[in-house]
Amino acid sequence: NLGYSGLAAMTANNVRGVMEILSRYESLTSRCYRGNSSYSESDEDCMLMFFSIAPYNSYNTFVVDNVLACWYTILKWLTGRDDIFKAVHIEFPEPSYGAAYEKILNCPVYFDQPFNSLEMHRDCLDTPIKYSDPILHYTLIALCDLLLARLAQAEQFKHKVLNILGPMLH
Repeated sequence: NLGYSGLAAMTANNVRGVMEILSRYESLTSRCYRGNSSYSESDEDCMLMFFSIAPYNSYNTFVVDNVLACWYTILKWLTGRDDIFKAVHIEFPEPSYGAAYEKILNCPVYFDQPFNSLEMHRDCLDTPIKYSDPILHYTLIALCDLLLARLAQAEQFKHKVLNILGPMLH
């Protein structure tokens, strides 16, 4: 359940907009002291990256599987395409079910990588979203920004310390 940020992604103009929303408003639906997801785009590549939650045990592996599968499913549903991704990069070693990743995600999957990410084909970034609605999108972005501002105001000192020091502990 991505709440308002999911609705904002659903009404975005294109894949690029969805990627930016998923990373920008992540803290409205989930929080982790270890970091935040990010979206980056350069001349060579574009990636939606999920932060490291190493060391990996079965639960942490499940979390990464779940996040990457969720992002893939969302983009497939919003575009009707399953060929948006160029590659998937995963930090942990290949599990016993590793072969299923490529079959499900329809792209190469690399394990034992320095980061967790979905790498997209650059030419897919402008793919239109089936449910795009510019007026509703603008309204939802304004609401998400307001909710982010409220969340920042409500954050206590303890959480600020955890957000700063947490990523440095691993």
